[in-house]
Amino acid sequence: MVPQRTLYAPAPLWRSGANEIVVLELERPGTALPLRDQPDLGRPTVLTLQ
Repeated sequence: MVPQRTLYAPAPLWRSGANEIVVLELERPGTALPLRDQPDLGRPTVLTLQ
């Protein structure tokens, strides 16, 4: 398993005004929480099956 890179919350989930996000970090707490308007899934991995 790889760590999640960003949090993606679709626009319909947001309310006008202030919103609150609660994050439970069990492994390694970070110092920043980047929010994006598009998901960041990292680079794609291409597998060649033989």
